Amino acid sequence: MKEQQLWQALLGSLEVTLSKANFNTWFKNTEIVEIGENYILVGVPSNFSRDWISNKYHTSLLKALKSIAPEIRDIKYQVGNQRTEPKPTVTPETNTVSHTTQQPSVVYKEKTNSMASGLSQNYTFDTFIVGQ
Repeated sequence: MKEQQLWQALLGSLEVTLSKANFNTWFKNTEIVEIGENYILVGVPSNFSRDWISNKYHTSLLKALKSIAPEIRDIKYQVGNQRTEPKPTVTPETNTVSHTTQQPSVVYKEKTNSMASGLSQNYTFDTFIVGQ
């Protein structure tokens, strides 16, 4: 079974148990990145999504996955939907790195006037009163 077909089947079985809002929030931008010998690697959009899905939905996903593809026993999560492909080897001719020193483009100026900072001069610790 191909990655896309497996993931759609898995999401289809999970969709009936979740509200539409929860399903769209957590699974809309996910996909299987890799199918290993006994696991799948799921790409998720953020660290927060990865943590939420793995804590709240991992058991449900695994149960649904075992009914669809019993040979797969684990689900791993990866931030980003980039496939893990072997990195190309670099030959000495193409290994040119230019070292440039860049200065920061933003210059921070210290503001001493409270009006220049956007704060009202009426609200200072000198005029702060606690109680009557």
